[in-house]
Amino acid sequence: LKIEHSKLIDNLKLEIDTLKKELNTAKKEYFDLEGVHAILNELQQSIRDAEQEQKAQKKLLDESINRGKELEKKKKEFEQKIKELDKKYLELSGKIVVKADAESLELRYQDLIRQEEKVKGQIKSEQAVASEKKERIAVLVGKKHDYENILKDVEWISQTKKLMELFSGALLKTQEALREEFVGIVNEVMAEVWPTLYPYGDITAVKLEIENRDYVLKARTTAEWVNVEGITSGGERSLAALALRIAFSLALARNLGMLVLDEPTHNLDVNAIDELAITLRERLPNLIDQVFLITHEERLESAVSGYLYKLERNKELDEPTKINLIASPEI
Repeated sequence: LKIEHSKLIDNLKLEIDTLKKELNTAKKEYFDLEGVHAILNELQQSIRDAEQEQKAQKKLLDESINRGKELEKKKKEFEQKIKELDKKYLELSGKIVVKADAESLELRYQDLIRQEEKVKGQIKSEQAVASEKKERIAVLVGKKHDYENILKDVEWISQTKKLMELFSGALLKTQEALREEFVGIVNEVMAEVWPTLYPYGDITAVKLEIENRDYVLKARTTAEWVNVEGITSGGERSLAALALRIAFSLALARNLGMLVLDEPTHNLDVNAIDELAITLRERLPNLIDQVFLITHEERLESAVSGYLYKLERNKELDEPTKINLIASPEI
């Protein structure tokens, strides 16, 4: 019986370990938000099954206890009968009895002893079963408690997911609204500065549009709006880009007082450079207080209406850079 009891305990431990692994697996799986409702239904069904099994095990435990009480009662009755038979045996041992009667009593006595041992074995077996049922019920109660905690976690995750979806949607709408508002402000500024930068009739306006989640700079010709990239000349693209930079600056910093241009003649032809020089000298001062121009293009010297500095350095002699004032308003 001890060996069987030990095996039962080992089996219960294995079953407990298996349940723990299943519980850990369930905890990992419930973080998959896409399958959370399926897991919730399975857990609810598992709790209902566990509750039914708990009721059945309790019923079996009660029956085992009652059976044990009945066997204990029979054991006492058998013990009493054995005592009575022992007494009769002693009384008969001092008398002359028929040999057949003595053998019959001896057989009856041995039978009662065997029945007593059988009853004792049944009682131990019932007690072991009752103990096993108690442990099983305790495991099921713990499992039910764990499932209830998981259900609470799943519910919290579901609510959090809904809130995050609402927040994400609100954030996207806010971004779209801010982007549209910013593009509108940029286009208003470009509408004001473009006639100053480009006082010709072939391109009357430029604007920024959003197409396929991307920004596109467009120019309005006498016929229609066209993309600046690939349609207009190099000088026109340069002025459109300059208008866009000015608009960005004014939209982001209302009190903009200066503009810094570093090598703005890149990819411009001679006519475009001359047009840029005129724009910098005659038109930008109406929009910007100060313009800092850094360039290697000598043709842009005509764009200077303030101070002009020339930086020179003899690399072969490794001399320091020399700064010479070429022009100023006072000169």
